[in-house]
Amino acid sequence: PYRVPYDIMLPDAEIWAAKLDQDVAVVHPLASGRRCWIQLVSGALELGEMTLKPGDAAAITGEREVRVRALAPSEVLLFDLG
Repeated sequence: PYRVPYDIMLPDAEIWAAKLDQDVAVVHPLASGRRCWIQLVSGALELGEMTLKPGDAAAITGEREVRVRALAPSEVLLFDLG
């Protein structure tokens, strides 16, 4: 997968962009007290028991990591927030 962090104008926040091939799974660790927002741009993504489709998003709190798997070639944004 291709992941690039982008600096944004929010304190203590990162944006990660990823292009994932079908069946590729990735894990993003979350430090204690952090939360994240996942925005699917294209493709299909498995997040836990949910399937995200283009335009779908998910807020994640209280977890130590985020695990996703591409069900099709996918582009996704992950916002890691303090």
